[in-house]
Amino acid sequence: ALDGCDGEERRSLAQRLDSRRDTTVVYGTLSDEEVARIDALKLPGLVVRRGKGGSRTGTLSAVTRDIADPVKVAEQVCATLTRCSDDTRSTLEKRLAGKKDFVYIRRRATPSEAQRVAALDIRGIGFLKESRRYYPNRDLASSLIGFVDAKNSGVGGLELVYNQRVTGTGGTLMVQRDAAQQALETTVRKAPTAGMSLELTVDSRLQYIAERELRAAVDEHGAAGGTVVMMDPHTGEILALVSEPHFNPNDSNHIDRASRVNRAVETIYEPGSTFKTITAAAALEEGVIDPGDIVDATMPCRFGTAKAITDVHQVGVVSFEKVFAKSSNCGTARVAVNRLGTERLMRYVK
Repeated sequence: ALDGCDGEERRSLAQRLDSRRDTTVVYGTLSDEEVARIDALKLPGLVVRRGKGGSRTGTLSAVTRDIADPVKVAEQVCATLTRCSDDTRSTLEKRLAGKKDFVYIRRRATPSEAQRVAALDIRGIGFLKESRRYYPNRDLASSLIGFVDAKNSGVGGLELVYNQRVTGTGGTLMVQRDAAQQALETTVRKAPTAGMSLELTVDSRLQYIAERELRAAVDEHGAAGGTVVMMDPHTGEILALVSEPHFNPNDSNHIDRASRVNRAVETIYEPGSTFKTITAAAALEEGVIDPGDIVDATMPCRFGTAKAITDVHQVGVVSFEKVFAKSSNCGTARVAVNRLGTERLMRYVK
């Protein structure tokens, strides 16, 4: 009844639905010392399986029907492990208990799939309604916004950064049941709280235009990707932030890793001439130079034993204003070394 259910998914589904399966993996990658200590316990139900070819590491499995006291056995196993935190101990207890009375068949099934499964009228098969994040603008600003997984937890972008704040907190219900496990009364002990809202400075119209033009440029030049950032210079607000390649956050199952990278903020590269703004600002702020002061910007220029610095074009002896306008490497370097000095420049860099 399910769309795209191949042989591999069919086998996985059969395993999950098989209530007779009573062997479960408890812990993996055991050292020889840990294996020896577990063997010494001689506890019924515990089985250590070696890797292929008798490799050094082993896996601890358990026949859960033979585990009389999961809590006690978990404590004993935990004592044999080199590192065993409280979380590990709790996980061991759950695995040793081996009581799984609920499994998912398919998350986020379509309405047509649900109708076909319901028509089969199979005992024990039920349906749960789940909330789901929906992105009405599809791939617009996808690398900036990110997306969520099947549990509605942020995976990338702002969804990940602000996940805790937008999630809110869950509530608590107290359910009274009879001997047949039928619910008699339900009381809300703690009501859930909604998460915060998040509003961006991004202008959707500018974002759309920037994405369209960048996509066309990437296609034209056969580039691996690209990025565009538009800012309001008066406030620093981001008006558009684009990264190619893009993706559709509504189809999270088919998002490859390359598309998830936001090149504007996650890709590291040398700042190049944009860093001359820092040097010029530091020199002007410290009063070691004025815009009209004359600077020797002839190339090449060398400082100590370092590699000689050059410019694309010879700039000559010009005003500092001209050094900045022509983006002269030699002129900026001479101002940094001869007038500003290492200590002051590094202070502004930091």
